[in-house]
Amino acid sequence: MTGTVATQVKAIAFDRDIERLTESFTDREWVFEEIDRWLQQDNERFFILTGEPGVGKSAIAARLTQIRNDVAAYHFCRAGDVETVRPGRILRSPSTN
Repeated sequence: MTGTVATQVKAIAFDRDIERLTESFTDREWVFEEIDRWLQQDNERFFILTGEPGVGKSAIAARLTQIRNDVAAYHFCRAGDVETVRPGRILRSPSTN
């Protein structure tokens, strides 16, 4: 055996999810302006994006992976895909570096 179980598990590819989520993405510049403002603050450690199902939270997160060069890694939970909610798999999410 050449590697441990941890090294044999590959990162989950989210490229198709990101492409699908952002193919018709428009008119949400205000969200990115709020995120930019939050990133400039030293005292706020968390930015929580909330909303009803289907309003575009995942699309905003997907778009962030495309437009920001300071995203170090990302992970998306897929409904019905247990592999995307396992903690060990989350830790092996794609890195943008």
